[in-house]
Order: sequence, then C-alpha cells, then structure tokens
Amino acid sequence: MHEYATRHFRFEANASGFALPHSFNLWDADASIAYRAGKIEIRGGARALHFRSSAKKDYYFHGTQAGAFVGVRWYSD
Repeated sequence: MHEYATRHFRFEANASGFALPHSFNLWDADASIAYRAGKIEIRGGARALHFRSSAKKDYYFHGTQAGAFVGVRWYSD
C-alpha cells in the first residue's frame, strides 16, 4: 500500500507471508513514512519478521524480530 498524502509526504506499508496449516509459517511486514525535499528523501519506520517451524519435527524454532529504522535516499532524476 502506498499513499501520497502530499507531493512531498508519503506513507508506505508492505506485508507478505506463507503458511501451511498445522505446519510452518513465515511473514514479514514493514511500514514507513517519508518526506522528500528536492533530491533527498528522509524516511523512518518499523519492520518485523516472524518465523515458526513445524512443531511435529525433532527441532522446533519460533520467533519474531522487530525494530525501527531511519534512512536517507538520494534521487538522481
């Protein structure tokens, strides 16, 4: 999902995943806001990753990692 609130301000959200019933699953998601001034864009947001292996296996892993990020982009156009 992308939403351009103004010419210079943008909101963006992405999510994807895969799961099998009663088995493993994996998903990741992120959301950010960005402000562009000229050729420079400043952005910040959050990102998360979740994984779970099948509980029927000899080994079982699960967890979720999440965090915030900031960044600067330069556009050459």
